[in-house]
Amino acid sequence: MTTFDSVLKDDYQGILRDQINLETSAFFNKVVQTSMNIEGGKRVVKDAPYGVNGGFAAGTESGALPTPGGNKFAQFISGIKDLRGVIRFTDKVMKASQSSKAAFISAFDAETNGIKKHAQMSYGRQAYTDGTGNLTLTGTTNPASLTINVASCQYLVEGMIIDILDNTGAAVANGTQRRIAAVDRAAKTIKLDGTATVATANTGFITEQGAYNNELTGMEAVYKQTGTLYGLDKADYPWLKPFVYANAGAMDEQYIIDVINYVEEFYGSKIDLLTANPAVYSEYYAYNAAIKRAVNTLKIDGGFTAVSINEIPMVKDKNIGSGKLKINDTTQWKMHTFGDWEWMQDNGRILNKVAGYAMWEGVLLKYAELICDHPGGQAEISGITTSSTLFA
Repeated sequence: MTTFDSVLKDDYQGILRDQINLETSAFFNKVVQTSMNIEGGKRVVKDAPYGVNGGFAAGTESGALPTPGGNKFAQFISGIKDLRGVIRFTDKVMKASQSSKAAFISAFDAETNGIKKHAQMSYGRQAYTDGTGNLTLTGTTNPASLTINVASCQYLVEGMIIDILDNTGAAVANGTQRRIAAVDRAAKTIKLDGTATVATANTGFITEQGAYNNELTGMEAVYKQTGTLYGLDKADYPWLKPFVYANAGAMDEQYIIDVINYVEEFYGSKIDLLTANPAVYSEYYAYNAAIKRAVNTLKIDGGFTAVSINEIPMVKDKNIGSGKLKINDTTQWKMHTFGDWEWMQDNGRILNKVAGYAMWEGVLLKYAELICDHPGGQAEISGITTSSTLFA
């Protein structure tokens, strides 16, 4: 067991950490991680400056000096989120692998690659969703069945274990920890494993297991024009609302540049990354083809391919909503974390016996919260018309 634990820690932990943090998305690749402003391991508490000092003005030669105004601050408060992944191995696999470190690595590659893939999928999605965990509404009213109608399959994939909730956030009958057996993207349905049927209404929704209201505070929460963010009401602090250019219509590079210039000139941002729904990304190629102009592509950190708009990279991300383009100053985003992606240990042990089963278990953890220090300095273009409907 000592050998097994050392392999997980020494050979897997650092690689998994880098792959999830740096290879999940171009956005996360640029976001700085920090252990600052974490209070008691429970929440992020930080002062966010806004506006100007107020203590500067022109005057007469003998006139009084300007009255100092002092900097203005608002306090952001948001809970630390628990991001967790579990790997399990039968005792038979463990015994077959105990003769050598190489045999252990061979046996464990599939399991750790699987948890890495799922962690990247969920972690990357949470950057762009609203923190509630809502993956989709449950579509039209559906009688008890193993086949569930959904409004969108964008965030659903075979193998996911989900909770099916009603409009109050309570689980419907037989709705917890159900595994998706099949996803029919054309019909917008999912089929559940098992035999217990589920009845849904068109006001219900789906989350990953246990994730309701427990996910990172992603961009959809930041970009909402009403409600609260980090404990502050957006009606009282208008600078908490990013600029949204809605109903954009046909792709046009001019309105993209206009929005970039607007937030840079009036909100002090320095836009350094554009992220687009894949259909919007391909629409930009069609736009350039129509005006007979070549598209400039480049490679950016993390191995991501981007196109250049006004010398700013634009990448695609399947987690962005239909018809949307995010316009970000990534220097204003921080991932507040303690204990970056590491194996949970019990008295120094990583792999522990599963009570009642001939199985061993390891838990990969990260405690973190995503905070935008300057929400008003970000922007979004929505309602971009696309010819493709594959990414809705």
